[in-house]
Amino acid sequence: MCFLEIEIAKMISETLQNPGRKFITCKFYNRDSPSMPGCGFVMWVDEDTTEWQRNIINELLIENGRLKSEVRQTRKEIEEIAKQVDGEKLNELREQLVEMKKENKRIKIILA
Repeated sequence: MCFLEIEIAKMISETLQNPGRKFITCKFYNRDSPSMPGCGFVMWVDEDTTEWQRNIINELLIENGRLKSEVRQTRKEIEEIAKQVDGEKLNELREQLVEMKKENKRIKIILA
């Protein structure tokens, strides 16, 4: 329980100083809002990392972010290609329809 005597929240730090470290805090803690620190209760639940570990973790987090961005861009490119392929397929189907209509007219003429 925190200082407000309510259940605590389990979180993982996303700061450069403590990347990936697990901690418990007030349920009302909001890392994105300095005006919402909850009651101020924070306790680390794992061992502190060395500077070398922090550097490696931060480099991996940066690389992970870069890769996620690359995946998003690749997905957009795939969607654009899919739209083009769909457009090409649609044109192909239209051409087939025109040919079928011509053939249908020929058959009608022969049967008439």
